[in-house]
Amino acid sequence: MQIESLNPPIFASKLEAPGHLPKPLAVSTLDLPVFSLSGKYKSPIYIPEWERIILGHFGSNRLSLWNSKTLQLIDFRYTREKLHFCLAYSKKTQMAYSSGLDGQVTGIRVKKDGLGYFGDDIISAKLSEKIEKISCLDNCGLLACTSGDSTIHLLDISTLELKGTLFLSEASISWELAYLPKDNILAVLGGDLKESFLFFFSLKTFKCISKLPAGHEEIGNKALTFCEQRNMLIVQPKMNVIKFLSLHSGQRVKAHKTIVLPDRCQSFCLVEELDLLLVSLKGNKLHFYQLSTGQFHRNLDVFFEIESIFKLQDEEKIFVINKDFSQVVIITYSQL
Repeated sequence: MQIESLNPPIFASKLEAPGHLPKPLAVSTLDLPVFSLSGKYKSPIYIPEWERIILGHFGSNRLSLWNSKTLQLIDFRYTREKLHFCLAYSKKTQMAYSSGLDGQVTGIRVKKDGLGYFGDDIISAKLSEKIEKISCLDNCGLLACTSGDSTIHLLDISTLELKGTLFLSEASISWELAYLPKDNILAVLGGDLKESFLFFFSLKTFKCISKLPAGHEEIGNKALTFCEQRNMLIVQPKMNVIKFLSLHSGQRVKAHKTIVLPDRCQSFCLVEELDLLLVSLKGNKLHFYQLSTGQFHRNLDVFFEIESIFKLQDEEKIFVINKDFSQVVIITYSQL
């Protein structure tokens, strides 16, 4: 993979009044303070074909299955893990994958109306002291797991057998992963105490084929996702910075746009069909930006401190939640 431009002179988009841009959103909110269970929640999983949400209860060893339309609890079960660090779901195997304090990954059967029992589970060997990120790579039958250090483990998605290991060379930390299906490449946001990088690994050879400087290091949230419709990576290398990286023919990467946010970014999600990037900022603020231009579109304040946001694509909904899921705002959207 070639890097066309390492440090281009890109500038932050100016914040303009919402009226200067078209308004493709019809936003409504719903307060659901009764939707609550004890404990905190990590990495909600959305299964659109079944209209289901899976939650991992941070601080316990419980998973729960919910109806995404009615928000009714369908099933819950206890797992072998003492503490859930992360969750992921594979359409190929119809399994949810979770990690715990023992540095193992467990695959749990998921059905429309229930979660599998212990006898259905598949467990990996111990990979490290803990696993902090899991990504399902259904196209190539792999599960990518990182423990937050410079090593990424690749497991067979059906058996959880270790198939290979990726190393970030001089970088000491890996934060986020994104899969590029067209080129069968895994993008990894990693770095050290001084600088952040984007690494690109071939999943055919399990070798690093390129890396791109992503900025000076800063303690805080990191994020990375792939925008398939625009063949673009969206990177959050610093707390208040989001970068758009275009992927061109010949496996070239070019910095396309940088957004400097007014405050720290907690999380973001894409609404590709509306050309929008939704960003949650520190506190209770949501900002909408256009994917094509990076321009500010509109903002929305909710009544609680936001922990994370995630999209229910087939239902045209966005969930905005606090730390323990005791307060929820649902944003419904549609084209005018």
